[in-house]
Amino acid sequence: PDLPTTAGASVASGFVGHHGSAHLFEQGMAYELRTGLDPNGAAQDIVLEINPAYLQHAMWFDPDPAARTAPVAPDRVDATSVFIHEIGHALAFNGWGRDTSLAPNGSVSTWDRHVGFEDGVLAFNGAHAVAHYGAAVPIAVGYDFHIGSSFGPGADLQGDVMNGVDLLPGQRYDVSPLSLAMLQDMGLAVSPAPEPGTVATMLVGLAALAGFRRRWMPRW
Repeated sequence: PDLPTTAGASVASGFVGHHGSAHLFEQGMAYELRTGLDPNGAAQDIVLEINPAYLQHAMWFDPDPAARTAPVAPDRVDATSVFIHEIGHALAFNGWGRDTSLAPNGSVSTWDRHVGFEDGVLAFNGAHAVAHYGAAVPIAVGYDFHIGSSFGPGADLQGDVMNGVDLLPGQRYDVSPLSLAMLQDMGLAVSPAPEPGTVATMLVGLAALAGFRRRWMPRW
């Protein structure tokens, strides 16, 4: 399959205004959560895709995802962490990125409007994220819609659930305060992160409701 591991995205988007002369859109899941209006009606709101081989041979499913206390298999990736990451993309960590040719009529996403070059590094410059991190947040090189890097600016972000380097076997990842700050910059109302077990239960439930697809879906 073309998809090596997993992917997640909303299947629709909602118009929220303008950014300069560009039309501004947010992902449909976030739009519905924020406004109560469903941009695609009764259809499913998000799609999580999983390569079957990755599911079978690389992912580890916690026997008690609400507690999240069991040791993660050292040779497998924690499935709940993967779901948190992909639902982050379905909520807001997504858009058209640097390839403006893909954006209809010069449109931008709530992610795109906060991304630009800072001292030669592509970074997320939302006010809440900058206040939390102390600087614009480096974007993963070659992996837009992710943060961090394997070296240089952003190397300290490899442990964040939304990092673009890797989700490592044997480790758990939770929603971070930085991710919450970035979500706030992208228009979502957030509060301090709940206990990891609460987050895990919610996200596993969302993953089940979203459904799993093997077919590649568009970013939006």
